[in-house]
Amino acid sequence: MAEHRNHEKSGNAFEVWYERNAFPHESELAKVRFRIVGTGSPITFRTGPTYAEYLGTVTTHHGLYVWHVYVEYPVVEEA
Repeated sequence: MAEHRNHEKSGNAFEVWYERNAFPHESELAKVRFRIVGTGSPITFRTGPTYAEYLGTVTTHHGLYVWHVYVEYPVVEEA
């Protein structure tokens, strides 16, 4: 993860690169959901091996804001 490579967007956007090997019972295509949480904000989704996995942390606005990135798979539709 890093601030956006386009210098016009680099202060307020970031990019996420993600690669995951499929489990034997899954097809090559799988629906995932990225969850972005700012430092100090509550986590409103469940984390753990069957819910959302922590990927990493990235900053934007030249280090002013800190974001934590999670990926959820398989996607569990919320009611």
